[in-house]
Amino acid sequence: MEPFLAVIVVVLLGVAGYLYLSRQSTAPTDAKRPPNGPTEVAKPSKPVAKKTVKHHHAHHHAPHSDAAKAKQVHLPDHALLSHVLKGHTGPITSACFSPNGRFIATASTDRTIRLTLRESLGSKNPTFKTINIPYDYATTCTFSCDGKTLGAVTADGQAVHLYSKFKAKPELTHTFPIHEHPQGVASLLLNDVGDDWTTVVTVGKDDDTDIRCWAVDGTLLQSTNLNQLQAYHGVQSKDNRFIAVASFTPEVKVQYMSKPRNPETPGCA
Repeated sequence: MEPFLAVIVVVLLGVAGYLYLSRQSTAPTDAKRPPNGPTEVAKPSKPVAKKTVKHHHAHHHAPHSDAAKAKQVHLPDHALLSHVLKGHTGPITSACFSPNGRFIATASTDRTIRLTLRESLGSKNPTFKTINIPYDYATTCTFSCDGKTLGAVTADGQAVHLYSKFKAKPELTHTFPIHEHPQGVASLLLNDVGDDWTTVVTVGKDDDTDIRCWAVDGTLLQSTNLNQLQAYHGVQSKDNRFIAVASFTPEVKVQYMSKPRNPETPGCA
């Protein structure tokens, strides 16, 4: 029995030693392997990274915000600024003074022309008259030399409108189409040569370099081509005798306006 017991003891000791050595060999591997806890501890690092990115993002946009504020800086008005006309609800397309300086006409894309009395500009509510242009708007406007007539050219209808009686309620006295200017009109001139007749002068726009003279009833009196590639703007002298047109070429052509011998058949040259 004793040898048998000795064998059993040796076997048990061998098994115990094997288990001990196996446990010691697996212990470093388990130590290197992170437990479940650290994965949850690493999660708070993400919000920290986001905060860092947001902070950097704010510094990145700081120059743009400063530039936007710089653009909004209000520049002081000129010391000689007299008045600011308000009341239109759209861009202003044209403005002109009457010859005596009493009225200021302003045309806008809001389909109106406002006649403001200059003497009332210093008051809180300036006095003005409104001319409505249904379904259209004026691209340019001008007064006649005597200040009794206001002329305007419409955009869509391509027509000339003549108004009078500004002190009471402006009335449309004449209107006629000007389709001969397919690209619109750069300038409108009301030429009063004498008391017997008035000529409406239209200066073509862009590559339409025609100057056309009309009677107030829409009769085309004469047409002249300046042959200057493009026309920009036309003006007339105060004595109604000359018309000058600014154009693309480095020269200005001056046209002479002549009074006809027969007042019933006006014309221009």
